[in-house]
Amino acid sequence: MFTTIAWATDGSASATEALPIAEGLARATGGKLVIIHVQEITIGRSGFLAEDNSAVLASLHHTVRRLRDDGFHATLLSSETTTRNVPRKILDLAGTAHADVLVIGSRRHGSVVKLLLGSVANRLLQASSMPIITVPSRSAAATPPVRSDDTIRRDIEDRVPDRTRWMEQGQVRASVSEGVVTLTGSVGRRTTGAIAVRLVSEIPGVMSVVDNLDHDFADKGGKR
Repeated sequence: MFTTIAWATDGSASATEALPIAEGLARATGGKLVIIHVQEITIGRSGFLAEDNSAVLASLHHTVRRLRDDGFHATLLSSETTTRNVPRKILDLAGTAHADVLVIGSRRHGSVVKLLLGSVANRLLQASSMPIITVPSRSAAATPPVRSDDTIRRDIEDRVPDRTRWMEQGQVRASVSEGVVTLTGSVGRRTTGAIAVRLVSEIPGVMSVVDNLDHDFADKGGKR
């Protein structure tokens, strides 16, 4: 049972679309809801550069007040770091909050290269040891059609091994409830697990993905 649910946001529309999922989990479990925001700082020739973040923080403080008015135990944790270290800082703040699960928004991309090198969401999936729920952005793709949970599960069992030659049938197990997919099993490397999550999130009808996959090795081949 989740007692503390963390929602990570950069203030973007795709991140905000994940908030209702976090709210639903907190309401269903009676857990705390922690909002995590990390501002990205870039390094230029003139030194460290950071955009004015006051509007985003003001909006998040407003969200916290609204959640508290709705009966949630809500708090905000914010920090800043260089772009490269944003995923680690998010996980550090989630750890400080003793979060049991992290909810994030995820923009859809069409290539595996973008999966491996791209967004903060994908890097979080590779680095985190806690369950992560990714909520695909509806603004970046058409709303998936309504499909039965059994149909979605069969698609996962057929498509994921078919599109990843190094993954065997049954290596990744999926349970589906109202479009929410929970993945279990052992995939060896964290990168492989991130690819599996991405492939599942692209299947029509999938609303979000809970990553409970085990990985024995880190991306560079070291033991976890």
